[in-house]
Amino acid sequence: MEQSKYLPFDYLIGYCNNDVTYLKPNPESIASYIVTEGINGDITITTPLDTALITTFGMFINKCPNQEFLRYELLPIIGAMQQQERTPETPEEYTFELSEIEELGDWDGEDESLDL
Repeated sequence: MEQSKYLPFDYLIGYCNNDVTYLKPNPESIASYIVTEGINGDITITTPLDTALITTFGMFINKCPNQEFLRYELLPIIGAMQQQERTPETPEEYTFELSEIEELGDWDGEDESLDL
């Protein structure tokens, strides 16, 4: 699944009924997440900086400020899933790799600049 050209993020965060899911930012994963998890309650999908990207009433989209993404990428896929013309797959989740954490540097938990 290809990343959306309208979503310049490494991952998105999906919230539904106190469950948090890290999603890959592609329309198939987002649509599958909304259709499969929307049965359990309302959904909010945010960017890594916690800016709302999509809110739903169940499995139906309520708000999506990014209209280009909604119109050109998400609606064709989610509409087909909601009309049972396309089967939702398991949402592709984003996993944090140890190499990403190691890029932050070799910090051992002690701040050497603080000599007390």
